[in-house]
Amino acid sequence: MHYRLFSILALFLITNMLAGCQQKPEQSNLNAETQRARGAEIVAEFQKRDSSPSRHLQLRMSIDSPDQPQKVYEFEIWRKHNQDETKSLLHVIKPLSESALVSLSTQRKGAETVNVTYHPDKNEFEEFNADQQAFGGLTVQEMLGDWGKYDARLISERDVAGVKMYEIENTLKPNESSTIKRFTVLIRTDNMLPAEAHVFDAQDSEIRTYRIKEYRTIEGHPTFWRIEIENPVRHTKINLEVLNESFNERFDDKLLTRENLKRLATA
Repeated sequence: MHYRLFSILALFLITNMLAGCQQKPEQSNLNAETQRARGAEIVAEFQKRDSSPSRHLQLRMSIDSPDQPQKVYEFEIWRKHNQDETKSLLHVIKPLSESALVSLSTQRKGAETVNVTYHPDKNEFEEFNADQQAFGGLTVQEMLGDWGKYDARLISERDVAGVKMYEIENTLKPNESSTIKRFTVLIRTDNMLPAEAHVFDAQDSEIRTYRIKEYRTIEGHPTFWRIEIENPVRHTKINLEVLNESFNERFDDKLLTRENLKRLATA
């Protein structure tokens, strides 16, 4: 995801929504090279509109599974972005019994994303792969987003409930690694935000489905507010709701350091 999806999100980064109102997709008749160029252009426009020098989010995640009671978590994501790198700190704040769960991610152009957590019992930091560390059935990669690992192409345009959308397929680049091998996403043309996404593994099995259920405009930024996620691997349904979001908030760079990561993990 991905912060987009949020980002968002995550990135990071999403068919009941389409039932009864989906029209036949208008297949792209562009050649392969033009499909890739248009796909990259649309993704770049989404990222441009979504970008902000800083962002602070508070979110609630509700997880429903067939054999366990509902689990509810709240967490914060602090993020700073410039043309060379993006730093993100994710911290679980509720329930208090999980408040030691903290991760710090650094994304730099042309380099692998560095993800760090801290183990109080071992008194040591540990680096981990964003697509292997999961929280609530979502990988860190999904929560923070990592569009740079994928080649995009426009595969169709479709109308959903009167809204024109671009259908973009994103395929993992040959020199990159991830459990997410490709994902398709519908991007609205009215606000250039995703509306729905389908995530697939190396066997081309769908491992996640995202549906954006609510948008809001915060400080002039159109943004996600509520996302429903289905995880067929764990047979869970996740509701992700933004409780508060601010842009261009001033906060100390020390917040996004290993020292602060350790402090939060041991508080």
